[in-house]
Amino acid sequence: MAQRAWAVHPRQWNRPRFDAFGLPIDWVPPSEPSLIGANAGETAVSYYLRSARAAADEATLAVKGAMDQLIGEATDVVALDTARQKARGIDQLKQREFCGDQNPNCTVAFTVKTRTRRPARRVSDRAVPVLRDGEQPDQGGHAVVSLSTEVADILPKPSVAGGGGTAPTWPKYAGGKLQGLLIRQWTSLRALATNMYNVQQTALATADAVAAAQAS
Repeated sequence: MAQRAWAVHPRQWNRPRFDAFGLPIDWVPPSEPSLIGANAGETAVSYYLRSARAAADEATLAVKGAMDQLIGEATDVVALDTARQKARGIDQLKQREFCGDQNPNCTVAFTVKTRTRRPARRVSDRAVPVLRDGEQPDQGGHAVVSLSTEVADILPKPSVAGGGGTAPTWPKYAGGKLQGLLIRQWTSLRALATNMYNVQQTALATADAVAAAQAS
């Protein structure tokens, strides 16, 4: 390309040999229609004009297609940004609905507690399970509890009548769904603890009555 750019005319050294399009400077297009593939009855001028018009139309369509593609890509970017902003807004609303207005960016951790059940005491021919504080019995000899850590920290104790006192309110989640969920979870566990306490007291009283009857 550099050689063609610096080449000079073989007879006129002050002129370049090729023009800006890479064609010889003294090249003249053929004027015979049969040599350039023109249609029957079409002159060379008409053929060149038709070819130039077709080339211009193709270039216009190519530019239009490229511009449409660019506009489409820009529209997609704007739509994606809008969707992301909308998603972030929905997430914030859901987070605020869940956590409440006092602490809209709260995080909730959960803990799984697994404890081994103590050996059962015998009452007549039936075994009465003796549970540790906070346990729930299952059929496999273990108690498995999945709780919010905030509930687990103040878990009602089954060894106390009433199951752990007054329910907390978790004011930092005031107005949020999480506050109601924590209160309901704690209340359910309190009721369970109270029932477990009553069952254990009944079992112990029955055992004492049986022991007294056997002693007499």
